[in-house]
Amino acid sequence: MGYTPDLVTGVWVGNADYTPMTNTTGTSGAAPIWSQFMESAAPYVGGGTTSSFQRPEGIVDKIICSLSGTEPSQWCRGERSEIFAADQGPLPASQDLRREVRLDTWTGLEASNACGEATEKTVVINVKDKWAREWFDAREGRDWLRENGFEVPPVYAPERECSKDDPRATLEINVQDGQVITQPILGLQGTMDATGGFRSWLLEFGLGENPDGWTTLSEGNQPVRNAPLFNWDLSNLANQTISLHLYMKGDDGYAEKTVRFSLALATPTPR
Repeated sequence: MGYTPDLVTGVWVGNADYTPMTNTTGTSGAAPIWSQFMESAAPYVGGGTTSSFQRPEGIVDKIICSLSGTEPSQWCRGERSEIFAADQGPLPASQDLRREVRLDTWTGLEASNACGEATEKTVVINVKDKWAREWFDAREGRDWLRENGFEVPPVYAPERECSKDDPRATLEINVQDGQVITQPILGLQGTMDATGGFRSWLLEFGLGENPDGWTTLSEGNQPVRNAPLFNWDLSNLANQTISLHLYMKGDDGYAEKTVRFSLALATPTPR
């Protein structure tokens, strides 16, 4: 036996026709019961008459991004209208799921005036929930990222800007950008160091302004400060623009610097 409410007394009374709901869903079970209840209750509460629903004051329509639920940003790929309380609208476009931010490459934090020069613009996904991030590691999550135009693995939006107290990377070399080198032997000296998170460094070169490939000159897994990096014999290279690339890997990111100089060695005089 089941029970149903008596609308007049409010007392739940026995119903011999009640059939237990097993192996059913909210749509096929709870929804029909709620519908019947409302059909019976509405005339009673309304004194035998019913009227159409009247929207309360303070309810507004807002256009939101379908994917994130925020106000649409330039990255939004689809929009829809949603209903909100006037004082509880959607999050601003700056909190959209897809954002472009300038990252400090050494710390992975959002760049600020306290950061160094090692920054880059990056499209990130604005997800902080632990379980959502774990889902992105699964096959279904990776498929969803690809379908919606995100990197796999995703780059997550940093939780704050970098500050003066965060680790800083220093890359220096004794060759100036645009310098003309006229001697065949070039002693490279510089600094590859950081105030925290250092892992390794690499010094390489390529031919031209934008080399197609790079050749390693030296590397190490210990920081160096104002110390020799490589003693370079340039005599086997043609006079042209040479690019030097300094790269340093850290716990949370990287730092890099490229210096370009012109090689202008004297042409040997025929004897």
